[in-house]
Amino acid sequence: MYNQDSIAHATRPDETLSPEDFETWTDNDNYAQVIITQNLSKGQMIHVVRLQTLADMWSALQAIHETKGHLSAIAAQRALFGTDAEEGDDITAHLTKLKERWETLNMINADDFAISDIQFKGIIATSLPASWDSYTEPFVGRRKGKIVTDAKKLMSSQQFIGVLIEEYKRRKTRVEPATQTFHSKSTPAKPRRPFADRIGARANDPCTTCGL
Repeated sequence: MYNQDSIAHATRPDETLSPEDFETWTDNDNYAQVIITQNLSKGQMIHVVRLQTLADMWSALQAIHETKGHLSAIAAQRALFGTDAEEGDDITAHLTKLKERWETLNMINADDFAISDIQFKGIIATSLPASWDSYTEPFVGRRKGKIVTDAKKLMSSQQFIGVLIEEYKRRKTRVEPATQTFHSKSTPAKPRRPFADRIGARANDPCTTCGL
């Protein structure tokens, strides 16, 4: 079976010295080329159509896909670090989007761009509005050279997200009743006409006793 190392070091036998080995090698190489080309799209075929050996085809495809992977990783990392929440935003939706982008970046399998779980916790904390700083600091703050034993700091990013969602719900329920009370108190009462205007409106009405 072919793999990256065997393909990279595959050397065609000398036809003069080993004609049988040369023929076997050529047949196997051609067969492998057919398998690869059958699984390539039209857009990818342009990169291998003029190449003569499996090793050359593999190297060309590897270079193309590594470049695309690198660019994809840069785009995914930019999206992750650019995901910030503002005051008043839905924090639950924000955290969901942040986690999706982190997973997308790590799925690319680009070692130079991988974000560890601990690093992601820091990204989560810094992506929240400034009003969350004092709340998140106990979960992410660490001192160099000091062994971490605090359960909050050892918490995984998924657990951290769960805690933040619960805190967001608590803050939301605390703010909404206060807002409703404020509106009910601040709604002005319907103004009443002055007393003089109200009795003046009846000044010309006839007497209910004599009719004058």
